[in-house]
Amino acid sequence: MPNSINTNIAAYYAQGNIGIASDKVASSVARLSSGNRIIQAADDVAALTTGTTLRTGVTTLRRAAINAAQGTSLLQVADGALGQIVEILQRQKALTVQAGSGSLSATDRGYLDLEFQALTQEIDRLAKTTTFGSVNLLDGSLSGSIPMASDANNVPVQVGPPVAPASSPTAGNVFTVAAIPAAGDTITINGVTVTFSTSDPGTSAAVGRVSVGSSVGNTAANLAAFLNRSTDARLSNLNFTATGANITANWTGGVLNGSYVLNAASSTTNVTPGTTANRTIAIVAPPAFTNGLGLDRTRAVGLASGTVLVNGGTTAALAGNAIDIQDVFNNKDFIGKIGEGRIGQFEATYTGTNDTVVMELKVGDITYTTSAPTLLVNAAPVTLTFNGRDDAGFAAGGSFTVNVRGGAVTAGSITSQEQAKIFAKQVNDSLEGFTFVQNRDVTSFLQGSVASVSGVTVGTLQGASVNIRAEDFSSINLESLTINAPQNGSLDATITAVINGETYISSSGIGNQIATNTSITLQNITTPHRSFTIQTGNTAFTGTTALDLSNQVNADAIAKAFQDALGLTDAPSKLSFQVGLKTTDALGVRLGSVQASAIYGANLPKVNTQANASAAGNAVDAALVKVISARADVGALQSRFDFASVNIQSALQNQDAARSALLDADIAAESTEYATYQVQVQAGISVLAQANQLPQNLLDLLR
Repeated sequence: MPNSINTNIAAYYAQGNIGIASDKVASSVARLSSGNRIIQAADDVAALTTGTTLRTGVTTLRRAAINAAQGTSLLQVADGALGQIVEILQRQKALTVQAGSGSLSATDRGYLDLEFQALTQEIDRLAKTTTFGSVNLLDGSLSGSIPMASDANNVPVQVGPPVAPASSPTAGNVFTVAAIPAAGDTITINGVTVTFSTSDPGTSAAVGRVSVGSSVGNTAANLAAFLNRSTDARLSNLNFTATGANITANWTGGVLNGSYVLNAASSTTNVTPGTTANRTIAIVAPPAFTNGLGLDRTRAVGLASGTVLVNGGTTAALAGNAIDIQDVFNNKDFIGKIGEGRIGQFEATYTGTNDTVVMELKVGDITYTTSAPTLLVNAAPVTLTFNGRDDAGFAAGGSFTVNVRGGAVTAGSITSQEQAKIFAKQVNDSLEGFTFVQNRDVTSFLQGSVASVSGVTVGTLQGASVNIRAEDFSSINLESLTINAPQNGSLDATITAVINGETYISSSGIGNQIATNTSITLQNITTPHRSFTIQTGNTAFTGTTALDLSNQVNADAIAKAFQDALGLTDAPSKLSFQVGLKTTDALGVRLGSVQASAIYGANLPKVNTQANASAAGNAVDAALVKVISARADVGALQSRFDFASVNIQSALQNQDAARSALLDADIAAESTEYATYQVQVQAGISVLAQANQLPQNLLDLLR
């Protein structure tokens, strides 16, 4: 390297080293002041990637620890309320024992019953008002549920030209009205007893009874209408039709895998049951729209009011039902009440001829219209037949009939459009008491599984089906299904389902050996026209028995099979807490209802008599088992949250330590390096000063 006064290479070296040392000093200052080992990504790419992931995990785990604490707190609130309910039940048990004493008078037991009923109300209050924040804990809101039979997955879509539905399976002759029944005569069908009355409809003596008409045909029409209006769950899968003096029945409950025999008996020869062959519903091939809304899937439940439509009265002009919609099909909107939802109101158009009108009703996208102008003046009933058409004018939606009572319109009373509107309003008002319900299959039900105990088969779901009758299918969620074997000397098992927070219970008389092709219908305890039906298939595991519910072990195994088939086992929790790094790492809270109706059933116990006190004691024992079981579930969840909290703390500690090793600055080591870099800077500055003197030293050669 030449000696030069123009270029000072040594100074360049010194400047470069000063820059390097200065950068290192700046980096050390940044590390020491921030506490971070990595200031920029280039410092350590691998460590930055891993460390950032760990930092995210630590942040998530800290939130998860809070979630677990909240879950524990929520369960503590639920446990406290359940403990109080247990105390109440124990007090009720003591009252049943006290009321069972033979030394008490009816008045004494009445006082005890007042306290007993008040305690039942307190159970309801606790169940409905126990909350954590805004979350109800014990009213069934947190029961795991699955959607069933909703509009989205259970209504068929008709493609192409309209198709006429096949007829439903029919029993040819269930009853024949051979002669005018006497007041008090009874018939029994599927365990439902029906009594005839000669009193005027609407009077107290006629309530809940069939009006005896002026002829056998009128009486048969009233009987069919009465059975169709019935809210008894045992008739929910049947539609009845009167043809002259004969009553036939159509099956409305979905798939049948074999013959189904209606049970029928009579206390009088005036009304005779059909033979077994005539009372048998046998299916050869599935009808059209089997899993959807075929014929006989829609029913009108209720009574007509006013003087325009027939009302099941005693004369020919009043015989039968005001509206018959069993021929409606493939219209999911025909549900609810007139003027609500997508059901419009009847409209009448005056044709220009006195008392002659054309009527229509729009339901969803289908308009039902009388096919020809109808003259309403008549001493006999006038049947208006409404045929459905879609917006394109094609036949759709089936048809229905409305029966105008004889003489309802006097000559010359409809002579203008305004008067036609008045008549239409009278029809709408008369039908206000009707609710249109539909019967839909649960298409997600998986049939075919077998229930077994210790390797021994106790039930089969081969060919079984499930359906629901309701007036609203926008959201049908099944929350639980349980089975209790016969208790306290009873011969009947009890099947209970909770749907949308409402309890459905099987009726008495189902026995404990359920045969093939048998309907077990559970009725809503608050809204009777809603029902949930289990239909066994045509396959038996022994003899003719499809389900053996004779003991609780069997009942639990069969309930588990139904829960699996319905998807309840995999039902998501309505309330969950993330207790890990992933959203799938969560603990779900599922708490059933402990309201009085849930733990006692439809018939709330009383202690007002010695016999009732004895039955109430058994009911309280059963309720205690349910509440203690619910409390045990809460305790099990609490244990899971406790273990989850411990695991979170351990994972948090270890991951934070790993993150610290990768991302946190070692202050001691960094301080040493900082001192070293400072010395390097100082040395570089000193040497640079010396290097800057070198060119000047060369001038001495010129002297």
